[in-house]
This record gives sequence, C-alpha cells and structure tokens, in this order.
Amino acid sequence: MNHVFTIEQIRPIRDGMTISRDAGLGSENTITFFSLGKGTSISQERYDMTSVYIGAEGNADFVIGEEKNKLELSSGGVIIVPGKTLCGVECDTGAVYTEIIIKKEIIMNNILKTGEVFKLKENNHESTNDYTFDYELSYVKNTNKLELTNINDIKNAIYTLLNSGAPSVKRYCSKEYKDCVDDIREIANDSNLLSYINSFVHPYNSFYNITFDFDGDISLKITNNKIYTDKEIEEINKKVDEVIKDKIKFNMNDRERIKIIHDYIIDNTKYDTLKNINIKDTTYESNTAYGVLFQGYGICSGYADTMAIFLTKLGYINYKISNESHIWNLVLLDDKWYHIDLTWDDPVYTNIDINKIEYDYFLKTTNELRQAKDKEHTFNEIIYAEAR
Repeated sequence: MNHVFTIEQIRPIRDGMTISRDAGLGSENTITFFSLGKGTSISQERYDMTSVYIGAEGNADFVIGEEKNKLELSSGGVIIVPGKTLCGVECDTGAVYTEIIIKKEIIMNNILKTGEVFKLKENNHESTNDYTFDYELSYVKNTNKLELTNINDIKNAIYTLLNSGAPSVKRYCSKEYKDCVDDIREIANDSNLLSYINSFVHPYNSFYNITFDFDGDISLKITNNKIYTDKEIEEINKKVDEVIKDKIKFNMNDRERIKIIHDYIIDNTKYDTLKNINIKDTTYESNTAYGVLFQGYGICSGYADTMAIFLTKLGYINYKISNESHIWNLVLLDDKWYHIDLTWDDPVYTNIDINKIEYDYFLKTTNELRQAKDKEHTFNEIIYAEAR
C-alpha cells in the first residue's frame, strides 16, 4: 500500500458478519484487521505471545481470562493481552479494530508482567497540558507505570494524573499486591494526604475533588474534577500577563521581581474573614486566584494559588506547601528553596482601616521560618523534603 487509509475503509462494519484480513505488511509480527458486525462475537482463545488490540471504530467488549473480565475497546483505545491469556470479543453494536501479535515478547516486558491485562485507552496522562511541571520531586514522581505494586505507586498515579491536567487515568492492581484496594481506599479517605499531593501541581491542574472508581478488584479509575474552569484560566492569564508587563522591568533581579508580585497581590487583596469563619461561605471565590485577582478577596489558598501562577509565569520552579490548617509558597532561587507567605504578610486589622505590607514571611529559608516558632508554618519534612 502506498496511500493513506483507515481500517474502517478497508473493513467496514456489516451487521451479523465477522470479517478478518491479514494486513499483508510483511512484518515479523502478525497484523490483522477485524470487522465485527452488530451482535457478533469471537470465542475466547489463547495466543502464545502478547497480543495488542487497537480500536478504529465502534465499541467491543474484550473478554479476558478465566474470570471473563470485560474491557471495552473503542476508537483510539488500546488493550494489551499477555501471552497464554484467554481472550475473546463480544460486540453488540459493531466494531473495527487491529490485532497485532508480538513475536518478540521482550518488546513488551517493560510494560507488562505475565498474567496482567492492561487497557491504555485512559492512560492519557502522556498528553500533558501547558501547565505540567517536568521537574523532579522527592515525594511523588511522574510515571508511566500502569501496574500498582505498592502504596507509592498509588500516590504517583494520583500526582501523574493531576500534574498532566488529564481528566482521568486508569491503573491496575498487581495480583501480588494484596493490600492494593485497602491502600487505595485509605488514601481516598485521607484528605490531608490528597491535599499534600495537590500542592505539588500547577493551580490550574489542581482538583476541586478527586474520585476513585473500581471495576472489579483490579481496575482503578482516578478522575480529577478541577478547581478552575477554562474561562477562569483565560481571564486569569490575561490579568497576570498585564500585571507582569506593567510591573516587571528587564533589569530587575529575582528578589525584586518576586517582591513586586508579592506587593501587588497584597495591595489589591483583602483577607476574607467571612470564609475564614465559615469555609462554606460563597460571597467570594477567595480560595482561588480568581477571587484574589477579580474580586479582591483571598484566604491562604487563594493567596498561594495567585503567587504560584505568577511565579510559574515568570519561570521560577515552585510549589505550594501546606499543613492541616494553612498553605503558602515555596520557590527555588539559586539552588535554594525559600518560603513566601502572602497571607501572613497581609495582616488583618480590626476597627481601623490600614494598608500595610509586611515581609516577615517573604523569601525566608526553613531555618529562618523555624525561628519564628509559630505553629502555622510547621510542615511534614518527608513530604516536603526540598524545604528541609
């Protein structure tokens, strides 16, 4: 073949018919195009080697293993079945797909272990967005690993989902990982741990809530419901660009640049005492950068998000650092990590109207922060190892 074609063109769906055709590509791996009509099926059988199935059109259920677990294959989806594993297909509506039988098992060894089944369709963290961080952290890491073998794999899967900006990812519990489901449930119910992981990603990729859905005992789908809408992101970015263009000068050093942003945010923001008293108060979106930049009110999470967005825009490696009651910023300058807390540098005064900026928590080292001896800035040094 010397032209571009689609699989559905050469093998269109025909009701009641199951059609297969060798691709004829002369490959050492066997490649076959399949077209399954409405209401058709293929009985379970085993191949000695790994087989890969790539969806082109429609939907079909692949019936995997002795337990007959079902995985849905649709357009753009991929299912990988290890050698010597039973595999069949059931099709209610019609489907077109490609089957590739891998003759060299070593090709797949970095992805699969014998007896495991994976579906890559929802492993879409690889399609990162403009706000994905690519720097290394101590506590969590970006990973392409599909199989969960320990509790750190679960944490890394959550971080990878959030950091990528993807709506969801799918992972699979290793058969040897007997505590997998229990560990997932424990993490799902640990709001503090989820908040810690959330603090490592760009605010635009952070979650409003995150859900964990099981398909049987081995398959886990993690879904991220984000804090910021696309419209809010567009408006915030426009505002941030305007402020940087107006305030930041070419000859400023790092400290001067960050101080300008620190002062701008505090000058234009009041601490939201209503939400501080009642977190469910909805008068202002003060827990977000939108509330800070467009409504002029913030609480610690709003201040921290706003600073994080500016720092990232200016090219600084940073993340947010939190404990059970407070959140602030951490930024890397000249190979050292420094704390910035706009909330505490924007003091709340009662009975008097005063506009004052403080710098007690501006670009402070961890040792300097410890000297303050306030409980609001204690943090887990295992999770936030960079700040030690």
